[in-house]
Amino acid sequence: MKKKILIVDDDHFFRICQAIFLRDGVEVESPLVMEPENWDPGRYHLVIGSYPMATPFFLRISEWKIPVFILSEGLSRELVSLMKQIPNSRFFMKPLDFDHFRGMVCNVVHSD
Repeated sequence: MKKKILIVDDDHFFRICQAIFLRDGVEVESPLVMEPENWDPGRYHLVIGSYPMATPFFLRISEWKIPVFILSEGLSRELVSLMKQIPNSRFFMKPLDFDHFRGMVCNVVHSD
């Protein structure tokens, strides 16, 4: 089965991730172009999104049992509260060190 990541972010970041992770054999999809009933947690190995933009999506998928990487320009009480509601969530500070980020994503996606 092809490894898949769901990215909830702007189109620019989505395209960057698509190019980076394609080299690692990872397919990148966006829920922004899918109907909610097509959001199948069994299809994905990781969800990545920016706070606060992706907050409604994060809350909707909080019962999924897959890792969630939350990207933000800062840490706040609201973000900590959100992360407590999402199992397996992890925080990454923007701007990202893409080499480190790519390594973390690949470790999670290829760990099974």
